[in-house]
Amino acid sequence: MSSAISSENTVSAPLEGMQPRSANPRSANPRSANPRSVSVLGSTGSIGCNTVDLLENNRDAFTVEALTAGTNWKLLAEQAIKLGESIAVINDESAYDDL
Repeated sequence: MSSAISSENTVSAPLEGMQPRSANPRSANPRSANPRSVSVLGSTGSIGCNTVDLLENNRDAFTVEALTAGTNWKLLAEQAIKLGESIAVINDESAYDDL
């Protein structure tokens, strides 16, 4: 059996001997033995906070390498403690001592 391509450039049949693969190889087993390493840039913003929540709820799927923020050193410190991170970077120089 060979692969047939339709006019929309989509594969309509798999190649012989080939198994279909999901778009995300980790989606089949999100609790992988090899967690993904991530750094969260802007962890105190709205998207960053959602990302931190996702990481906290999936600790065995991800290893957080670093968190960064612009000025909110208090929330950055809370996130770093919650995730057990030792690398937290703040852009605001006046917050260096506080962090």
